[in-house]
This record gives sequence, C-alpha cells and structure tokens, in this order.
Amino acid sequence: MSDTALSEAIAHHARGQLADAIRLYQAILARTPGDADALAGLGVAALDGGRPDAARPLLTEAARRKPNDAVIHNNLANAEKACGDAAAARRSYRRAVALAPSRPELIANLAGGLGGA
Repeated sequence: MSDTALSEAIAHHARGQLADAIRLYQAILARTPGDADALAGLGVAALDGGRPDAARPLLTEAARRKPNDAVIHNNLANAEKACGDAAAARRSYRRAVALAPSRPELIANLAGGLGGA
C-alpha cells in the first residue's frame, strides 16, 4: 500500500468528498487486498454515507487484521450500534476503551453505548 494513496484518501474523506475517498480506498484494496487501514477507511466512509450495513463487515475485517487498534474497534462499535446491535456495540466499545483507556472520546462512546443502541 502506498502511504501517499492512503493519506490522499483520508484527506478526501476529511473534506467530505466520500466518492473520491471511496475510490482511493478501493484502489488501495485492489493493490493490497486486506489492507486494514483501507478497509477501516472504506468502512467509515460507508458509515458516513449512511450505510452501516456495508460498514460493519469492512470494519469487522479491519479489526480482525488490527486487533489492537482502538479507533477501528470504536468505529466498528459505531457501525454495530447503527445496525441496531447494541450488545455487539457494547463489546466493541469496551474493547476500544481497554486498548486506549486515556482517550476520553472512547470512554464517552462506551458510556453512550451502555445506555443502549
């Protein structure tokens, strides 16, 4: 994977240019199937685009490939919550906090996830 391509995809994503970001994430995955960062980016783009059903398997695979990445687990929890799977979301939020207990945004998401999805 090219770090430049991933950086460019992330920049498009941050600017809200989801179609361009998705195209670049997919190009990375075409060259490097299973790239966890591209899978995660594509999953978050799907979630941002209102498609949690498409985001969830991408983020699940990204979390499988990078099991110690708190942000990926947090994003997976967001997708699970959006899909209506409160139990799975709570597990993923807990995993994210366990991996990065000093990140307040993860703790806040866990607290919200414990309240139900």
